[in-house]
Order: sequence, then structure tokens, then C-alpha cells
Amino acid sequence: MKRLITLLFAFFLAGYSQEIDKSFDAKDNIIPIFMAFDGIAIATLWTIDIHKNNLLKDGFFKSEEEGKLFWPHLIAEYGTALGLVVSAYGLYNNKEWAKSSSLISLGALTYTSLSSMGWSLAKKERMIYVTPMLISLAGAGLSITVII
Repeated sequence: MKRLITLLFAFFLAGYSQEIDKSFDAKDNIIPIFMAFDGIAIATLWTIDIHKNNLLKDGFFKSEEEGKLFWPHLIAEYGTALGLVVSAYGLYNNKEWAKSSSLISLGALTYTSLSSMGWSLAKKERMIYVTPMLISLAGAGLSITVII
């Protein structure tokens, strides 16, 4: 599922980039699309994992993994996802608050991508998560550079 999402994202960007005219502005077009897609993907993948692996079987505030409570991480992930989608809307529609909220959301994406990558690299069966995290990390870095 995660590989499919990664491939769809790559094909979407490749196809979209062929339709761009010379007046194209990455900040107004590609970055909001990347942010919205990544935000939706984060929320979707977490929701699938929560249900598939019964991660909240002990309740939202009591569930843990390897001795660590799970809820703070879930709030950070879903908060990042929501921030990315809202900021993408703002950038696309040239809202005055969009630049600030985008930088905050992309900073959160950078942090969650790096933090979660340590979890992914710890066990071989989690390696499938590394590629989407690297794409998110690289996209966040490039987007921050363009927005600033």
C-alpha cells in the first residue's frame, strides 16, 4: 500500500510537470500539491496502521509500544497532517497566513520524518516506511527553501 502511494505520487508529479507553462510558480502549485498529498497520506497510513494492527486496543491514553505511550506521537502525526492540508489550501489560494503556517507544518513534517525514520530503521520489517519518509523529508526541505 505504501509503495503504491509513493509510486502514484511520483507518476502524478511527473505527469503534472509536463502540463506546466513558463509562468509556473512552484510555491503556488507544486508545493501545495505536495503538502496536501503528504498530509492526506500521513493521516491515511496512520489510520490504516491503527486499525490493521489494533494499536489502540488498551485505549487512546493507555496504549503503548516498547514501553512508550503512543498518544503523543499520534497527536504529532495527525497534527502535522492537518497542518499540511490547511497550509496547502492557504498557499494555493494565496492567503496571507499561508507562508507562516506552511513553514511550521513543513518543519513538523521534517521532524516527524526524521523521528519516525529511526523507528523504521530499527527493524527490518519496517523498512517499507523508509522511502515515503525520505520523500517527505526531501520534499519538506525543498519546499522550505522555496517558501523562504
